[in-house]
Amino acid sequence: MKRRKINYHNHTVFSDGSFIPAVIVAEAYAKGLEAVGISDHCFSGIKLGPNDVPSVESYIGAVDKVRERYGEKIRVAVGMEVAFGSNMAESGIPRRVCDRLDYILFEYVGLYRGFGLRELVAIRRDIGLPVGLAHTDMDLAFPDVEREKLADILEKEDIFVELCPARRNMRVALHPVDGEELYIKPAYRCNIDFYRLVRGRRIGLTIGTDTHDNLSDVADIGDAADFIEELGLWENVLEL
Repeated sequence: MKRRKINYHNHTVFSDGSFIPAVIVAEAYAKGLEAVGISDHCFSGIKLGPNDVPSVESYIGAVDKVRERYGEKIRVAVGMEVAFGSNMAESGIPRRVCDRLDYILFEYVGLYRGFGLRELVAIRRDIGLPVGLAHTDMDLAFPDVEREKLADILEKEDIFVELCPARRNMRVALHPVDGEELYIKPAYRCNIDFYRLVRGRRIGLTIGTDTHDNLSDVADIGDAADFIEELGLWENVLEL
């Protein structure tokens, strides 16, 4: 399968991003991406972003207008990112909102005293659209889950995994004495044993750069695409 240029994780002024949806999509189109997704924080409690249905619907409507403007020139998807923890809005994710989305990203699954994979599986079965793990370091989020079992769960429950090459979500190793940065690299490169298990399984993958205030992040997907190429995983990459 051919190499693809996609980015399904970008924030706008509707949550904690610096750009309106039209600017994100214009950048993606100018840089030759074939698909771009807007995934602002929604229903995440203390996270900046819309937490009530009317506000979320206004956000979705704004992205829909940009999608209509571009038509077939570039695939524009509308999603949202939910911080999956105790700060998640009590209202949950209403069906009328899900019906207008293309996908949902869940961040912090298994981290920061948040809800774990079991809780995600429990609600995933009631969400009738693609659900994925945002910028997840498998070693940190699921240290007690054997990698083969983790792959089995994600495949069975139809939960995709996002590869995020953004520096803000990389793993950093510091020198124990002087605190000097020894290395920094994307979590997926630290989790290569897991991703080797993905090939041949029905586990979806996406690329997302978690764009906030640096417009060049929109097209900065190269390392994630290289990683997919290296492991022969293009068959797993989704169109959302």
